[in-house]
Amino acid sequence: MCLSDPETAILIGGEGANQQPCKDALWKLEIGENLGLKAACFKGWGPCTDNDFWSPVDLPPPGSLPLCPCGHTATYDQETKRIYVFGGMKEGKCCSTLCILDTAIWKWLLVTAKGKVPTLAYHSATIYHKELFIFGGNLPKMASLESRACSNMLYVFNPEYEIWYQPIVEGEKPLPRFGHSATLLRNKLVIFGGQRTSMYLNDVHILDLGESGTAPFL
Repeated sequence: MCLSDPETAILIGGEGANQQPCKDALWKLEIGENLGLKAACFKGWGPCTDNDFWSPVDLPPPGSLPLCPCGHTATYDQETKRIYVFGGMKEGKCCSTLCILDTAIWKWLLVTAKGKVPTLAYHSATIYHKELFIFGGNLPKMASLESRACSNMLYVFNPEYEIWYQPIVEGEKPLPRFGHSATLLRNKLVIFGGQRTSMYLNDVHILDLGESGTAPFL
């Protein structure tokens, strides 16, 4: 789920009962004036009220590729009003699909990107300077491994040129992980926690994105 404006949240994909893919892949939650985002954040938790409306959004799928139902990310770019839906898992396999939902015209765009395209699930995704930053996540399962390996690589997607690249990163990398959080604080990307195989992590790493081509981990 991600915001598309201060009073609207968009839910994309996911699984329902018995881990079955949801039939309606795209939902919109419009938050009424009586609750509002500030009330939800600062005045305590509360259920949806009569002023809050869930509604399915009926859009044709992006191309012939269905969205991965779980483990994907949906990241909103406030400047372009686009939601980037990347990766995830479908039928036990990791995906590398990147789709863009343009909320200005409510239309799906399927991206055929160049460069080294990552194949990941349960990663993190963050928008910075109109680029999509992907960190960590589950890697495709190899037949020689009993458990699925995870990544500590950083990938960046540039939508202007529709290309994936890996920036030069200084400093000691965090351990490989999935299921972690990534939060942008000005020009710093804060990575916290996650899981590595059966081990849960509680460490914090800060990636200084800076203004140049290098980005050191702190």
